[in-house]
Amino acid sequence: MNSLNTPLCLFLSAMLIVSCVEQSSASDVAAAAPLEVIETSGNVDHVTVYRGQALVTRRVEFGGDAGLKELVITDLPEYALPTSLHAEAPQGVRIRSVRYRERPVRADVRDEVKQLETKIATLRDELAKAESSAVTIASKSAYLDKLEQFAAAGSIKDLSHGVLNADSLKELSAYLFQQRESLAEENLSVTFTRRDLQNEIELLQRELRTLGARSSRTARETVIIVDSQRGGNTHVDLYYLVNRANWTPSYAVRGDVDGSTLNVEYFASIEQTSGEDWGNVNMTLSTATPSLVARAPMLAALSVKLQPAAAAPPGPPGARSELLAMQRGAERDRAQAADQSSRAFSGGGGGSLFGEPVPHGAHDDKLNMIADQIQLLEYTGGGDLEPELTAPTNEGHSVTYSIAGRTSLPSRSGQQMIQIAAAPLAGEFYKVAIPVLTSYVYEEAVVSNRTGYVLLGGPVATYAGGQFVGHSSFDETAIGENMTVGLGINSLLRSERYVLNQDERVQGGNRVVDITFRLSIQNFGEQPTVIRLKDRLPQVRPNEIKLTIIDDGANHEQVRRHTHDQVDGIMIWDVEVPAAATGAEAISVDYTIRLEYDRQMTIAGM
Repeated sequence: MNSLNTPLCLFLSAMLIVSCVEQSSASDVAAAAPLEVIETSGNVDHVTVYRGQALVTRRVEFGGDAGLKELVITDLPEYALPTSLHAEAPQGVRIRSVRYRERPVRADVRDEVKQLETKIATLRDELAKAESSAVTIASKSAYLDKLEQFAAAGSIKDLSHGVLNADSLKELSAYLFQQRESLAEENLSVTFTRRDLQNEIELLQRELRTLGARSSRTARETVIIVDSQRGGNTHVDLYYLVNRANWTPSYAVRGDVDGSTLNVEYFASIEQTSGEDWGNVNMTLSTATPSLVARAPMLAALSVKLQPAAAAPPGPPGARSELLAMQRGAERDRAQAADQSSRAFSGGGGGSLFGEPVPHGAHDDKLNMIADQIQLLEYTGGGDLEPELTAPTNEGHSVTYSIAGRTSLPSRSGQQMIQIAAAPLAGEFYKVAIPVLTSYVYEEAVVSNRTGYVLLGGPVATYAGGQFVGHSSFDETAIGENMTVGLGINSLLRSERYVLNQDERVQGGNRVVDITFRLSIQNFGEQPTVIRLKDRLPQVRPNEIKLTIIDDGANHEQVRRHTHDQVDGIMIWDVEVPAAATGAEAISVDYTIRLEYDRQMTIAGM
């Protein structure tokens, strides 16, 4: 029975082995049959720089006959993330496996670092020789000291016996002095040599540090098994993330204060110390964060019950706002935990393409606990339940810029400026005075973002009339959205604000206060101008304080009320100021407000 089943068992075993070979990983295939091995570093073709990381694309070209090949891509940077390795191939080429490996080497794998380390090693050898010479000189000097002591003792003894040989003593003294002079010159030369060698070594070490990476005596490689189905020349694209790459936006604004357009130049300050030079690459800048957690938090069920009202007092005012702030903080903590987990796992060399699972449970539980408290406030009517509008941020969405042409960016400490875009922007130019904040009058312009790009928040260097006028900043501005551009201080204008009159009285149970404010502008220039004058009203609770505008100040032919925003309490006037309007000739805006409130109360800041 067993003998009859033996051929069938062998046949089934053979079929099983064939099936396993067909479905096994390419590494097993490589072990079963010799593969053509192609070792190359490829060329960095495209780089997408994120905030803190970069996605690098290497184009690996190869040729030969059809069949399986083992591509060994060498010289991966020190700060590459093994968990991010990914390969893609065109039609006709199949990727069978992608594997990351490390192996120790005697010298740094980077040519530039290798050359510097060779120079440093040579200089250290020379320094060791110089230090050895210094030791020899010290030994010779010690010997001369002993010889001098011996000669002196012998001379004293001979002199006491009356047999002193003056010629021998003279020759010995001359020899000692000659040797002392020779050793002094030699010692001085060795001292200077040691100093120069140490300075040169320190200089090369600083240059080594500017390359942005410590000495790496580990060769980092990716092994890709490909199946070239048609043969001939083709390629594979290898993608991987690297740490220690970042970029920040900055701007230069140029124009005239009396013009109608501004030239806005948008720059990216890029810094990368990944250990890999990016030469002649296509570059993209992005605000995305590739290491953030991609999965939404798990929503847990909320169970409620009844309890005595006295045991659960209503939440205090502002409780909901505090909880919402805690919720946003928990969201950031969750994202940062995913990022740190990804970076920590990147230190390994296991070659996994997926990494270890990021622990979300604790952060998800915290988010659910905060949401429970917010919803309980909603059900019980406790706390402040008004909707809270938050300012938009870059979290959760991304903006991408493609840099025109190709560029080069070596791995070095320090920043390199690359222009993203430059465009003229038309807008409204005006002068603004806010005497409640400052006596200076500023030049400003409101322009519309027609660059075709979302402009991120960043520092601005402003030039007006060809002269640098100062620094400011942009808030994030969407395409088509207006933005305010500061053009510096106008040194010919000044503003002032003070209380002109205050009348206080009591009517019934209320205190009534009439206050007249004067806003004045002086023009020391020889040309008339129009100034946008701003002041603010107090924001009050209508059930506590009644605010009435008695006189809005627009009762002068040179003053025109621009707008009045009841929500923000901002009053704006357009004021025509003639030339040389100083002192008593200054143009003033007087406006009066009335405040009515309980006479037993007083006004305090909120």
